[in-house]
Amino acid sequence: MTQLREHHSFLRVPDDLSNADKKRNSAAMRNILGPWVRDVKAPPPSPFSIRSQPDGHLVHFGKRDFAWVSVPACSGKHSNWQDNLANFRTYATTLHSIAANLSAAHPKGWVIDLRGNGGGNMWPMLAGIGFVLGEGVAGSFVSSDGTVQSEWSYKHGEVLLGTKSMNDFVVDSPLTLPRPPAVAILIDSGTISSGEAIAVSFAGRPHTRFFGTHTFGLSSANEMLPLPDGASLFLNSAVDADRTHHRYDDGIEPDVTFPEPSSLPVFESTDPVLQAAISWLASLK
Repeated sequence: MTQLREHHSFLRVPDDLSNADKKRNSAAMRNILGPWVRDVKAPPPSPFSIRSQPDGHLVHFGKRDFAWVSVPACSGKHSNWQDNLANFRTYATTLHSIAANLSAAHPKGWVIDLRGNGGGNMWPMLAGIGFVLGEGVAGSFVSSDGTVQSEWSYKHGEVLLGTKSMNDFVVDSPLTLPRPPAVAILIDSGTISSGEAIAVSFAGRPHTRFFGTHTFGLSSANEMLPLPDGASLFLNSAVDADRTHHRYDDGIEPDVTFPEPSSLPVFESTDPVLQAAISWLASLK
């Protein structure tokens, strides 16, 4: 980190490390990183970050219904990535099931709420919400010299990185919509890393608009490097770009900007970002 001069890379220590060794490791890391850590921008305390599971329901506006889906962080708890796969699959299937049930009501538009999504693994998120996004290339990872490393895409319940299928996150019996719906994306400064990648996936898409606050600015990709002792090094290797090849070196700016809230809205009717998104969807023919 200190030599790369970036703050997305990190080390995850082995799961079976003793508490004493974990303390020694933390102390050594603080000593190595020193002033660099103090200068790194810390994620803001987004009130929406308390969301831990996908959620969704219909929002009524006049005589029409709109689908609201919350897509929270999808983090791995274990250094050994294989130990996280069951939870990742559950996340993808849960998110898809919630969205599919809402689709049965034939909503007039969709609100995808990424506020407080602190990142983690983007692939289960993409697999779960992909049928709303639509099929095809949704974004790419771009190296520092501008070279496209690989594109990511969605196709019938499956996510692809280039031509490689991310088979662990295929959704069974995936839904396909007859036509791409209008979608409002809600973001805030607590939308980070893979949360930003999902936002980027919707950028450049027809009938799509962003509402909220500028995202945190870790719109880049980490490559996981397993180490012999069971630890994992996550090394920043690329910047996110959308389907139009526009790069997001410092996060995503909303189309309609609102101040950052200090607390969760008590009611949906008092959530100005959500209400603006619904009003925009309702204005479309």
